[in-house]
Formats: sequence, C-alpha cells, structure tokens
Amino acid sequence: MAKIILQATAIAVVVFVLAATSLTLWRSFHPTNPPNEAHGSQSSETKDNHGKEDKGLLDRTTENPVAFFTLWLTLFTGRMALSTKDLRDFAEEQARDMKESIAVNRIAANSARDAANAANASTRIAAKQFEAGFKPWLLAKISGPYIDESRYPLTIFKDGEPNRWTAIEATIEIGNFGEMPATIVKSHVDVLSKTYHVGSNYDENVFEILGKGDKFFPRQDRQIKGAHAEPAEIGSFFLTPENRQTFKAPHRPPIVGRIEYLDPLGKRREIGFAFEPNSWGTSLTFSRWGGEQYNYDREINE
Repeated sequence: MAKIILQATAIAVVVFVLAATSLTLWRSFHPTNPPNEAHGSQSSETKDNHGKEDKGLLDRTTENPVAFFTLWLTLFTGRMALSTKDLRDFAEEQARDMKESIAVNRIAANSARDAANAANASTRIAAKQFEAGFKPWLLAKISGPYIDESRYPLTIFKDGEPNRWTAIEATIEIGNFGEMPATIVKSHVDVLSKTYHVGSNYDENVFEILGKGDKFFPRQDRQIKGAHAEPAEIGSFFLTPENRQTFKAPHRPPIVGRIEYLDPLGKRREIGFAFEPNSWGTSLTFSRWGGEQYNYDREINE
C-alpha cells in the first residue's frame, strides 16, 4: 500500500514538473506578439485561420498555454485515477486477508482453549478416579423401637396426670462395605422437631477406624464394632394432652444424623442420613426422609 502511494506521488510530481517546464519553455520560444496595425489585421486573421485549419491537435495545444496545461492535467488525472483504483484494489485485498487471518486466529484460539479445557477435564477425571479408589463406602441403617411404650406410654392422660417425660430411641448402625478403611472423627444424631425435641443436640468427638465389614453405633455408652448394639436415646420431650394426638399422627419427627470421617488419603468426608418411622410396635419400619438435603456422602472443604 505504501509503495502505491509513493508511486502515485512520484508520478504527480513528475507530471507537475514536466508541465511547468514545458510551459516555461513554450513561453520562452513564443513571445507575445504586439497588436497588428489596423490595416494589416484582416490579412493576419485570414492567414491564422488558414493555418489553424492545417495544424493538428498537438500543434494547436503547444501554441496555446491553457490547452497545453489542460492536456497535461488530463493525463495526470487519468494516471491518478489508475493509481487510485490500484490503491483501492490493494486495500480491499488487504482487508480480505486481514479478515481471513482474524478468522484463522480465532479458530486456532478456540481450538487451543478447547484442548486446554479437555486436558483439565481429563486431569480432574483422573484425579477423581484416583481418589475414588481410596474412598471408604459407609452406609447408615436404623432400627427401633423409636418409642418404647412399655416405659413411655402414649395412652390417654387421666385427669390431673402430669406431663410425661418421653424418650425417642433407636439403634443407628454405620457400616463400612468398601475396601478402604475409614477413620470416624465425629458423629451427630438428633430428632428433627422444634415441637417435641428437648436438648440432646450435640456432637460426639470419636476416633474409630472402620475396616471392611466393621460397624459403628453412635450414641452408645461405649463404641462397639460388633454385630449388635442396644437402642440409644436419640432425643426426649414432654408428652402433654395437647401434643399427644399430633404425635401419634403420620409424619412423626424424623431422626437425622451426620458422620464425619477421613479416607486413607486424609480427605475429610461426611455422610448424612435421615429416617422417618412408618408404624408402631412390632411392625415398626423406617424409610428415608428429606431427600438429598439430608442423605448424602460428600467431601468437606475446610
């Protein structure tokens, strides 16, 4: 582009210099004639007209300074037009090349970004697979009685009978069914109810290593890694004539808990669980409650 501009400028300068030089030379060799005498003017005019008819365009142009300059100006303008067209064509070609270059660079950048994202994703997947190979797999189970009516009756209150202290009991079993050991460092089990629950909301700091097939029972007087444990008190409340009927209705307060443990790599994890009683007495069963909000197994970021 710069070459074309310099070329057009050089041509303009040359044309201008030639035109000025030619005009100067012409004036040097063709001085202005004084006016003719009156009696000879007609003869001269006749002679000039006769000469003009015999002279060509070039001769006429060189004798007339205005026509001479106009001729050179026309040539110069034409050459400038050609140079301008070349300049425009070059600019358009350069613009196309620039667009193509930008498109190629964009494709390359997108490809590099996709490759980097794919590499990062592969690295994360490989890390997760590596960690999964060292992850213990813990499972929470629960059994009744929930409320032992032989000790905490739910019968109708007699006149003047005081409120009854009632305990919710259950056996919570945490078993390791994976290949890797788990080190339990904290447990928390509670009854989720603002209406009935009284106290008992606390964490137990423990240190129990569960190998494959081992079991852990929260809320026991002693930690047992055996096959059986007695029910433990999970929560307690005062049973009153007002809340008795509501308590016996469906959707009784669920038992919720969470267990923190370490995997062999030292990563801290937590499982959560929640169970709701479905019936009473000998036919007592439990079902999971609360969805993913209370039932999970996830890593803890401290």
